[in-house]
Amino acid sequence: MQNCTAATLAFDGLAAEPIPVADVPGALARQRDALVDLQLVHHFDKEARPIATGYRLRIQVPDKRALDAVDRAFQRHLAVDAPDFGAVDSFLSNRACTGVARAYAEALASYVRGVLVKDRPMAAAVTLPFARYRDLY
Repeated sequence: MQNCTAATLAFDGLAAEPIPVADVPGALARQRDALVDLQLVHHFDKEARPIATGYRLRIQVPDKRALDAVDRAFQRHLAVDAPDFGAVDSFLSNRACTGVARAYAEALASYVRGVLVKDRPMAAAVTLPFARYRDLY
């Protein structure tokens, strides 16, 4: 942003509004769950056409309460003696695993899937090749 001379921000599909370039980091840092369209402009010469570049940012920063709710759902569905892929699906279907904490829930689910593929418990009926477990971690 060092060479930018202008910027616009649009949050969650609203109209883009101009913002001083120096205020962009703070405006982004205040977001917790937003789809942001950012356009940065560099107008280095009055005779030249400005160079504009657009970015679409998905910002999801869950708070402690949302993360704790996912952890409780994890304990209820997956921190059991014999988890299976159905339990992973049940976990991800839990209301706590939606919204801003979804990425965290997906990461936990991927880890469990990786463990299931690696350890191959009989009750889990694993059909994925053993070599795929690393992809899931």
